[in-house]
Amino acid sequence: MFRAAILATLLLAACGESEPVCQNEVIREAISPDGELKAVLFKRACGGPTGMASQISILAAGETETGKGNTFIVDTASGAAPTASWGGPDIQLEWTAPRALSLSYHGRSRIIDSELVVRGVTITHNYTD
Repeated sequence: MFRAAILATLLLAACGESEPVCQNEVIREAISPDGELKAVLFKRACGGPTGMASQISILAAGETETGKGNTFIVDTASGAAPTASWGGPDIQLEWTAPRALSLSYHGRSRIIDSELVVRGVTITHNYTD
């Protein structure tokens, strides 16, 4: 019986039941004009040798980002776009209205994930050289 319990525990561990521990580091935040929301630019590290991506989430003003970006994720496309000090491409955040956010980033960045509307906020994109 004891052996069966140990075997079951080992099998569960081998099946990938645990997720890698990820850490988010906030680079900058921009508060919406009405103060209700914020756009957060952050890097997310989950271990391993992969390159760093820049991520954006739109959150309530008092929330803290704990997951992956809910709005935009971009990387340097293996060096095609410039790398910021944290390892991913820089993204400028500008609220143009209480529910409109403009993102500006290098045109050679690789878009991994992108949403057009998050929490009622319309997102527009501008490319730079």
